[in-house]
Amino acid sequence: MRATRGGSTLDAGRYYNDQPVDYLFWQGMALRALGDKAAADALFHSFLSWVEAHRQTVPEVDFFAVSLPDLVVLDTPAAAKHQQHCLFVEALGHLGLEDFTACDRALDDLLTLNPAHDKALLLRHAINLELFK
Repeated sequence: MRATRGGSTLDAGRYYNDQPVDYLFWQGMALRALGDKAAADALFHSFLSWVEAHRQTVPEVDFFAVSLPDLVVLDTPAAAKHQQHCLFVEALGHLGLEDFTACDRALDDLLTLNPAHDKALLLRHAINLELFK
């Protein structure tokens, strides 16, 4: 029940106070475990809607933001980081809706762009262990 608490707003994930999308994913999984499949599915559908609405909108980097999590803001172009974030959100949305094929496709695309994406690698490992089936 405690995992269902907290914010449910999906953001671009650029600042420390942005709710990490994987936290929201686990919130949805907790809702499902508590029997509220409709609320869980609505949350996961909101992931996919967010991606469709924001895929082409690259957020500008605020070089003076004190809450910007990356110490080196110029290491990867903002468009590349945003594309990776969108693919991760998409993968989690599909996984939450139990569309494993679409989830794998999004993870493949993400790991092609960034083979060292830690959360994508962890998610792929969990899927391979069949933790979500």
